[in-house]
Amino acid sequence: MNRYPTIRVESTTGLNNRTEWKMKRLSCCLAVLAALVFLGLGGGGISAAEADGVAVAIIYDTSGSMSERVPDESGKPTPKYIIANRALQAVTRQVAAFATNSNPSRKVEAGLFVFSGSSARPAVRFGPFDPAAFEKWASEFKTP
Repeated sequence: MNRYPTIRVESTTGLNNRTEWKMKRLSCCLAVLAALVFLGLGGGGISAAEADGVAVAIIYDTSGSMSERVPDESGKPTPKYIIANRALQAVTRQVAAFATNSNPSRKVEAGLFVFSGSSARPAVRFGPFDPAAFEKWASEFKTP
């Protein structure tokens, strides 16, 4: 039996392929965030995670559509990449708190991957969690 949850994203919305693909990518990103919440990174936790550690892969869409403006939490039209940068920084802080708020510190392996054309590439190489690398990438990303 697979010990990791499997998340499958499907859609038959009737939208054009490009729009449907963007919706699937967004759904995958939301699924990653949901998995983080499921693992208890916002509080509590799973006892196996405390003993064995946690592996986190974050996927970030860097396509041109991330320049489009959408309402932010205050309703102000804001480019999607700025909202995503804020979310990445918030997740980074939550993972850092999860890793360090126990004695001994919890083991966390993490990586950040970005879409590039029809494939993905690492933006922060997967390995021991380095909050500064994630924060730096989020603060410097400005050109979808």
